Amino acid sequence: MEANAKSVSKCKVCWSLTMILLLLGTNPYPFNRLLDAVDNWAVLHQQKVIAQTGHTPVKGVSIECHDFVDHSQVMEWIKQADFVISQGGFGSIKDCIQQQKPVLVVPRLQEYDECQDSQKELVDALVEEGRVISLFDIKKLAEAIETVKEFVPPKGHASKIPELIENIMNDVMNGQKL
Repeated sequence: MEANAKSVSKCKVCWSLTMILLLLGTNPYPFNRLLDAVDNWAVLHQQKVIAQTGHTPVKGVSIECHDFVDHSQVMEWIKQADFVISQGGFGSIKDCIQQQKPVLVVPRLQEYDECQDSQKELVDALVEEGRVISLFDIKKLAEAIETVKEFVPPKGHASKIPELIENIMNDVMNGQKL
């Protein structure tokens, strides 16, 4: 018992009661720009962050990281989180919106080799609908976090984006010869 008390008192980072979830998705490209920024912010502000990192290497970070986890675990973390910081992929964002969780979305950018396809259009459309807070300049992470802390996701507002994506996918698939 005494050994445990000593190890806790020597802990480098004492987390607050807030839990923040970081979703980097399962995109085959790493997203170290966001992981490193959130890790630095979390240490500076003594915040607990749980990260689902996918293919992003986690060497040298202080936050709790998990590469690939069951979707049910991700959903449980979303429910527990005070807010979520997410990459701009549809699946991660959709899960947060369905749980009416405040979400700060940082789209992966091609210029940093973080993706093959731009996530900007989806993020811009969701911002326009008032569903998410977006961040394109990672240097403004602290300011964006303060904004998302105060953000109240709309209730009862159905997004048209899933329907638009479904229609586009159907058009693409119908136009292909299988």
